[in-house]
Amino acid sequence: MQFGNDGDQSGNAKRKWVIGSAWPYIYAVPHLGNLIGSVLSADVFARYLRLRGDDVVFVSGSDEHGTPIEVEALQLGVKPRELTDRMHEIVKKLFELWEISFDNYTRTESPVHKEFVKEFFMKLYNNGYIITREDEVPTAQRTRSTYQTGS
Repeated sequence: MQFGNDGDQSGNAKRKWVIGSAWPYIYAVPHLGNLIGSVLSADVFARYLRLRGDDVVFVSGSDEHGTPIEVEALQLGVKPRELTDRMHEIVKKLFELWEISFDNYTRTESPVHKEFVKEFFMKLYNNGYIITREDEVPTAQRTRSTYQTGS
């Protein structure tokens, strides 16, 4: 998304961009399909814009929440945080080996990320874009090997 327009020294318009790619769940080592499906196109676009001389910030990170992580940790007999700590480092190294041009590859449990998200959503809430209401929703009951939904 373009969010600004400054002039560079030669008088050409220099645009500012923030590009985000999908945040992969980090319960397993990603494969080439993960790279192609969620990261590669954003990386190509970021590189193109940089070659044009635009200012680009390309971001993503490891998603450390969700059922796939919980299930994998249970199967491995480890705590979810142990799994995500190990897998984040592996995934981060793979993106470096694949030479993905992230300016920031972070993780959902990073203190900086948590504070940014908190501030961002509080701004939305304080400006009336988020409302509070009660709804009845199904709950998850954990069994030994699967998650089943029910009330």
